[in-house]
Amino acid sequence: RLFRLIRRAKGLKQMIQTLIISLPALANIGALIMLFITIFAVLGTSAFYNTNLEQDLYGFLDANGNYRTFDNALWILFRQTTGEAWNGIMYYCFQSDPYKACDKRYGAYLGDGCGGPYTGVIFHLVWQLFGTYVLMQLFTAVILENFDDLAKEDMGVVPIDKLHQFVDVWTEFDPHAREKIASDRLPALIGSLLPPLGVKSESDAPHAHGPTRTDLMLVIKDLPIPIVNGSIRYKDTFLGCVKRVIALELNHKEDDSSDEWEFQMGQRPVSLGAGRSSSVQSASASGKRAPSVTSAKRSPRSPPGAVGSSPMFRGRPPTVAEDYAARIVQLAFREYKEQRLQVGKAMQRTRLIPLRPHDEGVVITW
Repeated sequence: RLFRLIRRAKGLKQMIQTLIISLPALANIGALIMLFITIFAVLGTSAFYNTNLEQDLYGFLDANGNYRTFDNALWILFRQTTGEAWNGIMYYCFQSDPYKACDKRYGAYLGDGCGGPYTGVIFHLVWQLFGTYVLMQLFTAVILENFDDLAKEDMGVVPIDKLHQFVDVWTEFDPHAREKIASDRLPALIGSLLPPLGVKSESDAPHAHGPTRTDLMLVIKDLPIPIVNGSIRYKDTFLGCVKRVIALELNHKEDDSSDEWEFQMGQRPVSLGAGRSSSVQSASASGKRAPSVTSAKRSPRSPPGAVGSSPMFRGRPPTVAEDYAARIVQLAFREYKEQRLQVGKAMQRTRLIPLRPHDEGVVITW
């Protein structure tokens, strides 16, 4: 049930896909952060290993959070990336008095590894700016970028999940991966795809009605997929379905732009007859015959060997649209012939029924 919920919830599915896609980049960023934490931990251990912990009355520096050992330095730097008490740790690392700042105040340890006014401030400010506000924000930047890319793919003409669904459905029709199926199985393929590539209903209910013949015809009529030896290939089918959707989208945008242009032209009416009448008058005045628009558009008769007089398919293989149209016409003709046959049988049996079936000696023959 949980996986079904993820599949149905589009937003949740998109977030999980974003996380999966971001995992390689997040691993690289994590390795980069560990590298810089290691470098800063080595620097912090060298500069603050002798810091006096007793001067900290608020517990910013304690037995676990300090720079005395390498592992403690890693932990305290990682804690500072969250912004917790980094200023208090910096305060106790830039004391100028060595007798107050150093834990070991004898011999060569006096003034060594106790920090200082410049060392403590520069070290902690650089780590806070670079570690917290640069490295840690890379995680968020990568996730947001991948999420935006997935959102743009879903907002495209053909969403990416619909393309993946086409591959899955084709696998069901072509289990042996031959990259081709019989041409008469295309209607079943289109009926198994969700819009915009197919006509399958969004509802998964068992009582949902399947696609009608008209719905299939509206899709297949725009698919210029060639039929080769009674089969259609995967690449031709995939590209044909995608091109059909893109063409419909472009036509829709052109219709919108033309409607807007016509609306703007309607606001500014232009007389088109004036220019034409003036040209006709000038031509008649000069004694010349005005050119005819109809005669200008008329083309000479094509020779016998031209393309227009070639066979029906012009030397190319038939497409699935033509094949499906032929099948529909044949099916309609068979249904018509069957209907005529059944009507003829009914009329013949009706003639055998007597006008007075209750008359004596009359038998009804069926």
